Amino acid sequence: MGASCCCSSGATQKSDVDAQFSFFDSLPTNVEEATVSHVYDGDTLIIREHNNSRVRLLGVDAPALKPRERCAVESAKFVKRLCPKGATVWLQFDEVRKDQYERLLAYIFVRNAGGAGYICINVAVVEQGLAELAAPTDTHLSMREVLLKASTYARSRKLNIWKKIDLNKKIYRSPEETAFHTATCEDLKNCMNLEEMSVSAALDKDLAPCKNCHPM
Repeated sequence: MGASCCCSSGATQKSDVDAQFSFFDSLPTNVEEATVSHVYDGDTLIIREHNNSRVRLLGVDAPALKPRERCAVESAKFVKRLCPKGATVWLQFDEVRKDQYERLLAYIFVRNAGGAGYICINVAVVEQGLAELAAPTDTHLSMREVLLKASTYARSRKLNIWKKIDLNKKIYRSPEETAFHTATCEDLKNCMNLEEMSVSAALDKDLAPCKNCHPM
């Protein structure tokens, strides 16, 4: 990522969201201005530019609307509130500009409606507990640290998606993997030297829940 913007704690800034980590004093120098056409869900929206391209929030995995997952509607409404149709947003790209589905991958910034500065939507939706951090340790993500802090903040307060999750539950992982599993997961069948830890510890290590056994 190019020249970074200055991030401040929301505790000392006036904002219309609880911006503990998502408030930025200024925009990065290498952003691209765009206009919101439609918000699909808590991690995907469409912009008018680039032939109505779909944009996926980088480093974020929000609850799915189809099939409906818990807090999916709340997550989508939160992003729609910050990114209403016709709003100006600023996109910042990392090393990989598109995913395998040809969606743009970006950090999205909006003006802080509560005053000066800007809000990073990616960080905001995570710190509200309306999305998980999705940043495998083997991939480059320039805002990894601030997203991790936002995730820890939401989990420690049991916000939204974290409200009913047992963060002390024991899970398992192979040292070579970036995912964690239940003890009976088929993916661990032939794995040796498994590590045992809590869900919370696994998330602190930036590990992702297995898509097959759903350990959370």
